[in-house]
Amino acid sequence: MDHLTSEPEYWEKIQFKSADGNISSGQILVRNIEKAKRSKAALKSLGILWSLSLVTAVIPILHAVLVPGFFIAGIVISLKIFNTKKEISEVQGQCPVCKKEIRLQDQSYKNHLKTECPHCYNRCLIEFLEV
Repeated sequence: MDHLTSEPEYWEKIQFKSADGNISSGQILVRNIEKAKRSKAALKSLGILWSLSLVTAVIPILHAVLVPGFFIAGIVISLKIFNTKKEISEVQGQCPVCKKEIRLQDQSYKNHLKTECPHCYNRCLIEFLEV
């Protein structure tokens, strides 16, 4: 779901689904991440992992695995960080089983999130509603 908004934060409607099919509604606060911040974070992770790649070059035998591993991990992780354009600041809603409030903070933005009710320990799937 792609929102064309210049606002840094906005609310989206979601639903909580339990394993037995019960459904309840909720909302999430989505935060857009600026390109400059994403670039800075991606370059920082790339620098750290490539530095580890250089440091591990002097470790006998293990350098054959560690150097290319940190090098490739640097590329993969920095691309993942750069391509993360949204994050979830807050999740609010009701458990579909016990009907008590569920609140979560700082989640990664995915189409399907899973959580556990802090009251009844029921596992819930969080889905975005089509607008």
